[in-house]
Amino acid sequence: MCGPKLADNTIPTMTLSLSSVGLVVNAVFIVLVARGLRNKLLPFKGYSLLLNRTITDLVVGFFTTLFVALHKFDTIQRPAPPRFNNSAVNASVSEIQLEYLIPHGRTAFTLLLTVNFWAVAGVYGVLSLLTFVAVRYPMYYKVCITNKRTVFIMIVIWVIGGVYSALVVSLSSNNAFNMFNSANDLIQWSVSDEDYVLAISNLLIVLISFVLVASSYAAIISYLWKKSNKSGKAGLHLVSIGRLALNIVLFTSTCIVMASFVALPLFLKKHIDDLVNTKSDCENAVKIYRLGYQMAIWTTIAMTGWMLRIILDPVTNLLLDGRFKDVINAMCSSSRRRDSLSASQVRARNFLSRTEFLQKCARMNVIPISILCSDGHYFRYRSSSEAEADRSGRRKTRRFAAHIHMDERVL
Repeated sequence: MCGPKLADNTIPTMTLSLSSVGLVVNAVFIVLVARGLRNKLLPFKGYSLLLNRTITDLVVGFFTTLFVALHKFDTIQRPAPPRFNNSAVNASVSEIQLEYLIPHGRTAFTLLLTVNFWAVAGVYGVLSLLTFVAVRYPMYYKVCITNKRTVFIMIVIWVIGGVYSALVVSLSSNNAFNMFNSANDLIQWSVSDEDYVLAISNLLIVLISFVLVASSYAAIISYLWKKSNKSGKAGLHLVSIGRLALNIVLFTSTCIVMASFVALPLFLKKHIDDLVNTKSDCENAVKIYRLGYQMAIWTTIAMTGWMLRIILDPVTNLLLDGRFKDVINAMCSSSRRRDSLSASQVRARNFLSRTEFLQKCARMNVIPISILCSDGHYFRYRSSSEAEADRSGRRKTRRFAAHIHMDERVL
């Protein structure tokens, strides 16, 4: 009974809980990053790529929640096997079948997971390359790697990932999300020549993505380790490299899950052939139950790992990047400014009344006693040109500091 309970209860409950948490976390991350990019508190190049990853994770979390939540258990009446049907009255057997209410839901879910992996792999691959270029060739990074080119790279990643994912779904005979309730479900999980080719090509893509990200990161660490004692900029880069390391660890878990998923045709081919060639009904039932239980365990581990990556990726950036505190403070201060708008209008009227009082005293050639005997209260006069020059100088200083800060770090 462990197999049906795992497939029918544990997997939907765990997946629904984790996908709901991932949906909320990624929505909060998108709001904070959008506000930080608008206020120029976060670097555009790095966090625009992370925003690309988070949007796909948000879509995956939403559709996973919808896909798992909209399921039902139907009682199906089927004819009993011949050995139980010896009586004159045709006997039937009741069994419970798990169904999903979304048309073509499994195919759409497969397409969504493939696009999500492609987006995550593209984001971390480009981030590693950008960080490597920024560390080794800073002038080339500042001059040639512009915001427009970063956006263009993101569009190219989306186009290639969408085309490849559609090709995978159209050529493959199977879907990512399958419930193996009977022998027919297992035998229907066919493995054609296209599935073999797709399995090998997908494994190569996963391997290339992982090697690209890991090698770029290793080259950056090696270079910064040598330069950390000679340059202060190396320590500045190491701050973002530490956060990127945790993201790459999570990306590694995604690569493992994706590799195990795309290698399923290679794993199931032998077992399906054995099931088809098995003559004994008892032995066939034992093999079906054993393989179904293995697939249920694999589905639980895979979906848990995938959803944990969706949750931990934005949480890692939020907790380890101190600039998000500035973003939150800016959001709180803007709300306080909106709340104090009416009070500021009252203060402006009081200021105008004081100005009118002083103008009236000047016209009447009268000096107020508060000026002659200030008793701790005094007027301070500054020309408007002096005040404006001081404000513009502070504004230029802040803009210059922010410019240096943004150019020195990718993340």
